[in-house]
Amino acid sequence: MPAPAHVQDWGRSRRGTLRFPVRSKPARLRVMGHHAATAARRDSGEHAPRGRRTLQSAILLAALTLMAWGGYALFARRLVLSILAHRKIEPLQDASQWQPHTALLRLPDPMFFKAIVFVWGAFLVGAGFPRLSPRAPWGKRAADLGLGLAVTALLWFGAESFVAPFLIHPLGLEKFYAVLDVDHRLPPHDPLLPTNADGIRSRRESTAYPAGDFNILFLGDSFTYGFHVGIDDAFPAQAEVVLRQEFPALRVNVANFGWVSSSPLLSLRLLRDIGARYHPRLVVMCFDMTDFFDDIHQRHMLEQKGIYWYYDKCPVTLRAVALMKRRAVQRLEELSDGIEPPGRFFMSAAPLETTRRFCGDTRRNLDGLDSCATALGAGFMVFVLPRSYQYSAREAPENWEKWDYTVLGPYALEPFRYFDELRGQVGYPVFSLLPIFQRTTVFPTCFIDDPHWNRAGHWIAGRAIARLVGAEIEARTGIRAGPEPAGGPPREPARRVKP
Repeated sequence: MPAPAHVQDWGRSRRGTLRFPVRSKPARLRVMGHHAATAARRDSGEHAPRGRRTLQSAILLAALTLMAWGGYALFARRLVLSILAHRKIEPLQDASQWQPHTALLRLPDPMFFKAIVFVWGAFLVGAGFPRLSPRAPWGKRAADLGLGLAVTALLWFGAESFVAPFLIHPLGLEKFYAVLDVDHRLPPHDPLLPTNADGIRSRRESTAYPAGDFNILFLGDSFTYGFHVGIDDAFPAQAEVVLRQEFPALRVNVANFGWVSSSPLLSLRLLRDIGARYHPRLVVMCFDMTDFFDDIHQRHMLEQKGIYWYYDKCPVTLRAVALMKRRAVQRLEELSDGIEPPGRFFMSAAPLETTRRFCGDTRRNLDGLDSCATALGAGFMVFVLPRSYQYSAREAPENWEKWDYTVLGPYALEPFRYFDELRGQVGYPVFSLLPIFQRTTVFPTCFIDDPHWNRAGHWIAGRAIARLVGAEIEARTGIRAGPEPAGGPPREPARRVKP
């Protein structure tokens, strides 16, 4: 007798004919058996619900995160900084500027934090998207698209966080480490520059400037530093030679606090940090024409305003955009700086009535330098250094920045008008070297292919500054200056020669 229809399945032969009945359990019994087996595995812990497994994994990951944090703070951070401190990295432009080494020393802490964010992001993506199981076709496509976007964002974050620090040279990520190290001071104990322990271009340490001597600190940018000339040819060293001969009883010592792309703002920060070690009697700020712009630009970089907020977060992306749309990124930087007309020489591109409103940073920083010098027990002086485009049409005909200004243009001397006004508003002396360079018969004073002064230009500036500083020393000490040493400017090669 055949089995009831609800408990049998009919087997069939290969040809489709009925062959024999196959007995099976009723559907209700099969479902009950499946639930019973699942409940037994759940009770035994063999098959935990997905939500519980996710929670357990999150707790384990949180514990590992705390352990990693403690290990990094106690041991790993010192090890990483020690390795980076002994790693030699080639500068991007010149041995005297843009040192990525200092910026890399600031990376371990943010990179560790970003690594934690990356791991948790990967965990959330891996744990969250598998739980999305929409039934509708459009829902499945949306879930797949979301998963793809999440994985892409995670990989992009990883590349920006962990790959960019090792691609500074191949990609030319100047702004990446410029934002990380706005001060970009010179490395200490560099025999090529040379620098002392404080990163000052000097063969002498701070102990060679005792309180009993007449110590003078020269602040400034690449002109003060002596870009492309030797340490003894830069005008601070030239001024020291003259002043030592004129005031032998005072034991005059000069420290060159200048470095490439510095500004009054960065000089003020440096003076506050290490100025007291040199026991200054006089602080001299040598103001360059790009300092108007650099004061604003570097303040915004320190505050990370506008586009500068993104340079240490997504440097690779910004570099890629700059390669495709350079003018667009440049315009974003101009909007972030807020200067009109834009450019490093904006003060020579328009009437003073237009640009005066952008001089607030310069006035604030010069007043800050005066206050800091006073707190150190020193006097303060400002020397305004002219560029060749402001006093000669023959100088530096092939220099790389000649497109940034108009040689002897209608507004070339507007910056000196500003300092003529400032001279009557402040309590410290302000001198311009423009008349000295306009009257000189020495030629050339600059390199043919570079806007910086050659050795002859530094000789002229050093003699002029020594004469004016000597008058200040006489007024402060009552000691009469001796005769100025004889000698003429050195002969110069046609093109720049690296020291």
